[in-house]
Amino acid sequence: GVHSALAARGELEKGASGEPPPSSRAGPGPPVRRTPLLAMSGVESTPALAGLAAAPVQAVPDSLFKALPAMAVAAAIWYIELRARGDRTPSMALAPECAKIFRRHLLEVAGLVACLALAAAMLLRGDTWVPTDPADAEAWNKIKAAWPLLTTADSLIALQAMLRVPPLVSALLRPSRACPMAGGPALLGFGASACRVGLLWLSPHHRLDGPLSGWIHWSFEIAGLTALLLLSRSAFQKWRQALTLVTVVLTATWVATNHRLAFAEDSPALDTLLTLAELLELSTAALYLTRTFALADAASGGAASLLHAVLPLQQGLSMYYWLLAFEDEPGLSSAGQPLTLLRVSSTVQVGMYLGAAVLHLSFSAEAARQ
Repeated sequence: GVHSALAARGELEKGASGEPPPSSRAGPGPPVRRTPLLAMSGVESTPALAGLAAAPVQAVPDSLFKALPAMAVAAAIWYIELRARGDRTPSMALAPECAKIFRRHLLEVAGLVACLALAAAMLLRGDTWVPTDPADAEAWNKIKAAWPLLTTADSLIALQAMLRVPPLVSALLRPSRACPMAGGPALLGFGASACRVGLLWLSPHHRLDGPLSGWIHWSFEIAGLTALLLLSRSAFQKWRQALTLVTVVLTATWVATNHRLAFAEDSPALDTLLTLAELLELSTAALYLTRTFALADAASGGAASLLHAVLPLQQGLSMYYWLLAFEDEPGLSSAGQPLTLLRVSSTVQVGMYLGAAVLHLSFSAEAARQ
């Protein structure tokens, strides 16, 4: 979590001071030994989390702003093209179809609302952890002040896990060849989910903080893992596809080995799993976009519509997390440029899922006119 980024610094400061860092709060798994959360970043006794606390107010990278006009132009061209093909606008053509999908998927909508209601209730309850160390308390209060609604940036990752489950369950309960997540994308997503669950089980340094952590996050990650495993069954039926997926996983593993954070300096393999999970998510998004285009003739599936609606949103939470929750400071990375890789990967995924949603809307509008 947000504290976990400092766990790796504990050994560095331990070597400099000769004193071991104090134990952290009790939680699931063995206690983690951490630093006093003080970093000499130019000012004596400046909390190490001060940079993280101020992170939400920093500017979004200029490259994202430069990309926004191009995205707006592309959306405008798509809209004009759809209007030129028929008498009805896309919204008029899609309105009956959207209403039909909504009525047909009341349970899925209720599931999304229930997940959001649970998250809101836990966030309103707030965090119950009371730090005993004054430095920890000061740093934690600054983080909560910087994230007044979410308490901590870790809540973004927890919300992502919660929003991931309803559309996957819908795709599982309403099987259709029009679902772009079934097969290969689900298998790659299962690999990413397995990495996250493995980190939760093996590494206290990679567990989340805040009101949405603990059993809530565990439950949704395991539910998503199970749904993805069941959705990926068809990927094993074609050996060529399986061979391609193995190649993708091996390549992603090699890249992750050379670009990893320093959350658990004593176990580089755990930090490799964190980067690997994000790279497998990137591969999932790429294959998802490809399958959306390939399944153009069957684009009106209700489960597919729910996926296209939710996936850009839930992946946007991860993008927001990596862009704003951390600053690229010395000691955060143990190899390569992992933070840059994670930021670029999460941003590209949002673009891919938005592209898939645009394709789906275009194909659905075309089908509605026929």
